[in-house]
Parts: sequence; structure tokens; C-alpha cells
Amino acid sequence: MRLRGYSARTRKVYLSWMIRFWEFHARRPPAELGAKEVTEFLGDLVTRRNVSASTQNQALAAILCLYRFVLELEPPWCEDLVRAKRRPRIPVVLSRSEAGEVLAQ
Repeated sequence: MRLRGYSARTRKVYLSWMIRFWEFHARRPPAELGAKEVTEFLGDLVTRRNVSASTQNQALAAILCLYRFVLELEPPWCEDLVRAKRRPRIPVVLSRSEAGEVLAQ
């Protein structure tokens, strides 16, 4: 991962996700796992741990890194995995009086 230009922080975080994925599946060899197991892991992050979409996507990126760059595998199911979508943020709109108060300060 260092040769691919990943920062030290990214390598550390990805390694943490790789270990969590491995331990979630009772330390089974990752080469034996497939899309179903990846989806189960990501689903657990959302349902039990209530992580955000960006955290879920970070975990997925780490798992894909594990398969592609560490194990040097390119399972066909990698392309079928869907990234989590972020919820759109609703902008905070001030009323006229609130805007006037802000500008008066």
C-alpha cells in the first residue's frame, strides 16, 4: 500500500478495517469469502453500529484494497458491490428577522 502512495494514516485505518472484517467472519481466510460476506459485514456496520455512509464506504474501500492489492485477487463480485449513498443535507434557511439580526451584529 505504501508503494501505491497511501498515507500512513490511510494504511493504519484500512488495516483496522481489514482486521475487523476478518474477525467478523470468525477469522476465515478472506479468499474464501465473497460478496455475501462483505455485504453482511457492511450491513452489520449500519444496523448494529449505526455508522455513516462515508464510514461504510471507507470500510468497503479497505476491503477492496485487501482483495486487490494485498491478496492480489480480482474477484468478479468486486464490481457489483454498491457504495452507500450519503443523505442530502438540508440547508439551514434563516427567516428575514433572523437574517436581519445576523447582519446587525
